[in-house]
Amino acid sequence: MIREIILLVVADVTVVRQDVTDVVVLLDEPLELGNHFNNSDIHIILRTAILNEPIGNLRCTLLMSSLDTLQIGNTNSKRGIIVSRLPEILDEDEIVDKIFNINNSILTEKERFKWKLIASLVSNLPRIVQFTKNVIIKMHKDKMMPQTIDAKFVKQLFAAVISDAKNRYNAKLPSAEILYRMGI
Repeated sequence: MIREIILLVVADVTVVRQDVTDVVVLLDEPLELGNHFNNSDIHIILRTAILNEPIGNLRCTLLMSSLDTLQIGNTNSKRGIIVSRLPEILDEDEIVDKIFNINNSILTEKERFKWKLIASLVSNLPRIVQFTKNVIIKMHKDKMMPQTIDAKFVKQLFAAVISDAKNRYNAKLPSAEILYRMGI
């Protein structure tokens, strides 16, 4: 089924872009997918489906990111497996300068300190840093970003981040139309 989905997506893409030769499958939280389908060998299934045998004339690459991992084991694809480990926590100054300060504003010492406090609360969870950045961007876009960082702002920020995180990790199956097109 995975191989058929890839071919279906490539067929749709070739309508607007000719000569698709490379496919990169990015999978976020594969263990959640495995848990959803009650399958503990999800990494093996994905590697076998995508890497072991060619899918048409496509060159396929599989990238998986996860907060949890299983033993990776061996693969028959003749390709090496590379595990990229993230640091335990992200640098708070880098979070403030490169992620939260989306307008590249010059921050006062007090503003920087407040942003660093927020960064310190999320620095050990890169996905929560991402959610926090998304909320900050949305607040700027909707002109809801306050002039000062106060308790009210922090409460609104984290309420939105928690809501986004909950919504992000609700597994949703493909629609009936997509399942029908795949022949299921």
